[in-house]
Amino acid sequence: MYFIGIDCGTQGSKTVILDSTTNKIIGKGYSKHNIIIEKDGVREQFAQWWIDAIEKSIFQAIDSANINPKLIKAIGVSGQQHGLVPLDKEGNVIRKVKLWNDTSTTVENESIINTLGGMDEVWNTIGGTLPIGYTASKVKYLIDNEPALYEKTKYILLPHDYINYYLTNVISTDSSEASGTGYYDVRTHKYSDKMLNVIDSTGALKSKLPKVYNWETPIGYIRPEIAKKFGFSKDLIVSAGGGDNTMGAIGTGSIIPGFCTISLGTSGTCCFASKKKNDNIHKLIQIYDLLNDKYLCTSCILGATSSTTKIQELFSLSLNEFDTLMNKASIGAEGLLSLPFYDGERIPPIPAGQGIIKNISASNLTKENIIRSTAESIIFILKNGYNHMIKSFEEPSEFIVTGGGSNSEPWRQILADIFNKKINCLKENEGGALGAAIQANYLYNFSKNKDTSLIEIIKSNINYDTSKVKVPIKENVELYREYFRLFKDSIKNEWGVDV
Repeated sequence: MYFIGIDCGTQGSKTVILDSTTNKIIGKGYSKHNIIIEKDGVREQFAQWWIDAIEKSIFQAIDSANINPKLIKAIGVSGQQHGLVPLDKEGNVIRKVKLWNDTSTTVENESIINTLGGMDEVWNTIGGTLPIGYTASKVKYLIDNEPALYEKTKYILLPHDYINYYLTNVISTDSSEASGTGYYDVRTHKYSDKMLNVIDSTGALKSKLPKVYNWETPIGYIRPEIAKKFGFSKDLIVSAGGGDNTMGAIGTGSIIPGFCTISLGTSGTCCFASKKKNDNIHKLIQIYDLLNDKYLCTSCILGATSSTTKIQELFSLSLNEFDTLMNKASIGAEGLLSLPFYDGERIPPIPAGQGIIKNISASNLTKENIIRSTAESIIFILKNGYNHMIKSFEEPSEFIVTGGGSNSEPWRQILADIFNKKINCLKENEGGALGAAIQANYLYNFSKNKDTSLIEIIKSNINYDTSKVKVPIKENVELYREYFRLFKDSIKNEWGVDV
């Protein structure tokens, strides 16, 4: 049997076709998106760009799989999180989509937090954090700055919700995606009336929000016109899908107890699934609602490969040249320190932060050191978030790196040394798209009363590339402990933030 997974990312959309008999991806497709970048933190896209890219990628995947598309049983969708997709009563998108990395709503985010009485009260209200970039401040932005458009808005969706709407004509979301809005309580598994009223005191917001589906309930069947376009069966079901962090956790295995995934993509994430050890959770850790009182705890940074790519382009380097220079520099980059907060940051909380290169001398100002320090600093930021996570959640033992940055041999070694953990890579580095296909497979089996757990399906699809494994080097680990301390001290000195 065959299952499709779609991942609508920031830079492009990907489709994979999973053969559940062989547990192999037999078809792939990909198409790029543009991003609108403006001053003051604006990051936006047109939703139609996603649809155009997804359609191209589906056709590519079907062609490369060389199968009859009528044999595909279910589709799952993964999507970039936190974006705001407003629809009118006819179901038309009526505004450019503010993305997860849009930091132009800082004022609105602070207003929500202050109205509630501070971040502690945010946690008391929704059981999680409210960083800049979550959907809540985007909704508040519409209310305060574009009231006529907000009045016209019938439904407020997130990117993956909108892709599901395109496929099924059903207004829906899932609990993992809702957890990243800032107005969903991960403890009660419901929208928070208190938070909704802080965002919109008129009470109109709740009626604009989609129904929350679980992973064992299909949101609907494929629309007839979509089935005809791609040659699908009219009985093809669409699963609830989810945000890219959660679908990526499925696709890389980190919802398996004891597993942790570190993603080096446009953004950087460190995530694992666990039950809480205590309630003293760091207030910037992101918590996503999963199954059976289990949470996906995540530390997310705005810039990973997006930051290294800026340096790569500055020096006009190929990826191989970039890696060679990274490897050539010594640990600690001879004291040169990069703080690559080019678009601000969530953890540490400096949304208006800017990039800094400091401790420059005549001898250490080289391409090699700038590249090395940037790569090291990105891992330091992720390690800082991870350290906060394991204070309240059980520490994982198995580590997997994914995303475009995982292809860098020197960066994988830096990761192993700073985390002091063995780092594995997957043979199929398809993250969210594979996770969405696995979820679709699980839903189909569940709907047919097949006794197969989600964890069993995930385990059957996790295969390591043993040639890419990195283990920590003891002397490097010791050196990085001191450089990590200096890194945190520099952030405090520059922005007055304890990390």
